[in-house]
Amino acid sequence: MAVLNRKNSPTSNTAGDTNISKGTLSKRCSETFKAALRIHGGTVSNTVPAAAGLVETLVVKFPQNSLVNTISRKRKLCEKVFPQIYNKKVQEFETSEQNQLRSISVYFAKGVMGKRKYRSVCKTLSMKRSKKKGKKFERLKIMSCKVSKLLPYEKLMACVKSIDIGWIGNVREDFCYDFDEEDKVEGCYRSLTQFLPFMASFYLRVSQENLLWFNNKINTFHVVVGGDGAPFGKDETACSWLVSFLNRGRHILSSNENFLIFGANCSESSLVVQRYVKFLFSEMSEIENKTFQVNGTEVKFTFSEFPNDLKMLAFLAGELSVSATYFSTFANVNTGNCDVVSGTFGPGPTHTWQPWRYNQRVAMAKEVEKLKLKLEKQKGSKVSKRKKVTSLISDKKSRQEFVPLLGQFVDRAHIEPLHPKNNACQQLFRRILYESIGKSALDKSVVHFDQVPSSAPFSRLVNCLQKTAKLPRLAKKVRRWFNETNASGSDFQYRFTGQDSRMFLHNFMLVIDSLKQPADSEKQTFTLHVFAYICLQLRQIVSIVCRVVSIRLQDITQLKGYCSNLFRACCLFTSSISPTIWSIGHIIPAHALEVFNKYQLGLNCVSMEGRESKHMAIGRYSTNTNFSGRWGQIFSHEFVQLVWLRERGFYEEENLQHKQTYIPKRVTNGESCFCGFEIGPQEQKCHYCSHKYMDQIEKSIKLGKLLVDKKLI
Repeated sequence: MAVLNRKNSPTSNTAGDTNISKGTLSKRCSETFKAALRIHGGTVSNTVPAAAGLVETLVVKFPQNSLVNTISRKRKLCEKVFPQIYNKKVQEFETSEQNQLRSISVYFAKGVMGKRKYRSVCKTLSMKRSKKKGKKFERLKIMSCKVSKLLPYEKLMACVKSIDIGWIGNVREDFCYDFDEEDKVEGCYRSLTQFLPFMASFYLRVSQENLLWFNNKINTFHVVVGGDGAPFGKDETACSWLVSFLNRGRHILSSNENFLIFGANCSESSLVVQRYVKFLFSEMSEIENKTFQVNGTEVKFTFSEFPNDLKMLAFLAGELSVSATYFSTFANVNTGNCDVVSGTFGPGPTHTWQPWRYNQRVAMAKEVEKLKLKLEKQKGSKVSKRKKVTSLISDKKSRQEFVPLLGQFVDRAHIEPLHPKNNACQQLFRRILYESIGKSALDKSVVHFDQVPSSAPFSRLVNCLQKTAKLPRLAKKVRRWFNETNASGSDFQYRFTGQDSRMFLHNFMLVIDSLKQPADSEKQTFTLHVFAYICLQLRQIVSIVCRVVSIRLQDITQLKGYCSNLFRACCLFTSSISPTIWSIGHIIPAHALEVFNKYQLGLNCVSMEGRESKHMAIGRYSTNTNFSGRWGQIFSHEFVQLVWLRERGFYEEENLQHKQTYIPKRVTNGESCFCGFEIGPQEQKCHYCSHKYMDQIEKSIKLGKLLVDKKLI
């Protein structure tokens, strides 16, 4: 009967709410307690066995959701018992290695926080304003459980400084030994002989499944080395050299996969850098002839690529600047024959232009050296002597002045696609800009952009850049340039970024169409079609060149066709050929094929994209350093963030921009013409692509000669 009464009046309902009176509840608790003492062998003076038995019964016999639902209703357990257990564990965690790693990871998240920001983050995460008198802050708690704290800044810095970042050399001591004190520069460098085996070990431990091996040569790392100026502010000059590995595939475009091996407060062509490059050359020559034992595995290194801009390549190759008569590091082309429409590039004598041979470089450098020694003994100004040197080089149909700093490694260099892409977009836009100003026929009284009529092509062009083409920075620069020069002084100068180039190639038809007027002459109409054709070819070139993986031999074949079309179009329909256009027309397809044959990768694996991003990261590192020991701290910051933390599982994969294609979605979805311009419901081509002028341009390009009236050009 008693059992039946208990069933009819249970202690709680199915939701866990108590249904009986406090007296009845107290009585049942006493009965349960006495029964537990008897069952588990406890006594009134020793209740531990009963408590242990009851807890064990809860854990074993009841589902987890029932325990959570029931126990969460008991304030004493939640706010008195559990916090004692949890807070003790929190104290242990705060002094643990795991919290050290967490704190260091927070400090180096997306750069370096710095002292003030780190302390502010620590306080924000675990403290709050106190309402008690005499206390400004108190610990954040959840159900009386303390929120764990990051390491205090002083302890954090002690941990960071204790990290072994490997051997770091001093640029001031090793490469400025004979300088005057005021000419010595601060900087640091790594020895590749030590650093490369360490990085090989790192990748084999951390990212072995994501490594590519070329030509069936397992455990052969293809090293990529290059240098450039590093941004440290408007009035500071700096240079950095970076190393990365082609074996990382598309990840090579990430700044996190490019590592500092040299950094100093000097220009990229200074004597300090020359000495470092000679040291680097000796290391590379030695390393390639060695086999290293790494984690019990034999590893080899080969220096495969040297991604540098043309200015740095000329310096490394011992050449004159890119403004010389023979302007290319890769071929014996000159300003007099670069516009040969049917010209070809290749190693054989049947080609119009051939690559420079290393023995030619060395022989020419020796001739120049002899002349310089002879001129030293003669009287005359430095300017006249220099002119004689450059005249000799030009007369010998060369651009070589010194023996290449990189030795025969210079023959392995390929053109990097980032700068030609941006420069080509910049040059094409400048032509479009000047055309818009010429068509606007502005009165001399118009000296400010606000005075330009809204119907003028120039005004419509800037409005298109601002609102439609998504190039607001470019539009702002155009307005400022016009206000300062009235379009009659210095040429328009604007350095296109990768983002600018992408948006320009997405929307070039909208930009070109903004120049169109009902009263356009045939010549003006033809010019717009030439712009459309050249921009379309450039877009197709860039869409293939800016790939690292997912590229096929047929893509390289198509690339050669697009490059030839662009070069021929510029030869036939524009006033001049720039070094950039010539390089895109001939060097890019040849080098793309070489790179594909060697690695089965696209030419973008030689891009400076990741290195340009790295320079921005170096700038962020430098904001939290002391001036005197800046480079040593930058090396430390980089190592901790990109290697040390990554080894310990604290690493955030960078979201690469390689997924952003250069062909707009409206084209791939069939919503527009192939050029990107709008079409009608039943149309396959826009009125530009279906115009008779476009057909005449294509036929002229195919035959390599003009098939249009010369009055149109």
